[in-house]
Amino acid sequence: MPRKKNPTSTPQHKTPPPEPKRRGRRKKATEPSAELPPAEPQTTPTPEPAEPAAEPPSPNLPAPARGPDLAAAEEEYARKYPGTDFVRGSLAPAGAHLEFGQKRTIEIRCVTCGATRRLATSDLHHVAQCRACKEQSRRAVRKQKSRPESDG
Repeated sequence: MPRKKNPTSTPQHKTPPPEPKRRGRRKKATEPSAELPPAEPQTTPTPEPAEPAAEPPSPNLPAPARGPDLAAAEEEYARKYPGTDFVRGSLAPAGAHLEFGQKRTIEIRCVTCGATRRLATSDLHHVAQCRACKEQSRRAVRKQKSRPESDG
């Protein structure tokens, strides 16, 4: 009895061949998903009358009202890092500032010049200065290291 050449070539089993596997990185989607509703036309908001800028809270005044978990966490950071000068009431929840991703952020005052700087709480253990003062101190250390030491 002769063998059939290809049993899948019969009309009852005809299916398209599978897609070949793609190798390498996936490309980012450039088309918006069909599930999303069409974007609404953007309108420019009407400017509201400007209010006078509020003064920053004094370190002697109590912190502004906010969640008890943030207030307790801020007090914990103050105890854990006594050499860092925190701006009271500046602890923000995770994701509040997009440039830091999903990290809590807090404002500190520079120990050299007193300027404020916002940073992630995960960086508190090694940051105490603003960026300008940190760069100046790095330059001074480099300059001192580059000088030849004289025996005398």
